[in-house]
Amino acid sequence: VAMWMLSRKLVEQWLVWLVVDLVTVGLYLYKDLPYTAGLYALYSALAVAGYLRWRRQART
Repeated sequence: VAMWMLSRKLVEQWLVWLVVDLVTVGLYLYKDLPYTAGLYALYSALAVAGYLRWRRQART
C-alpha cells in the first residue's frame, strides 16, 4: 500500500511506512534481534523526517 501511495506521491505514505516500521521494531525486539530492530528504528526516524519534509514542500 505504501509503495502504491509513493508512486502517487501522497504525503500520507510516510505515515504508513512509520506504522509498518514501528510494528517491525516490536516484532524484532520480541524475537531478540536488537540490531535488526535498531535498523528499523532508524527507518522509522527517516519516515518521520520524510513526512515532515514532504509536508513542508507540499505547502509551498
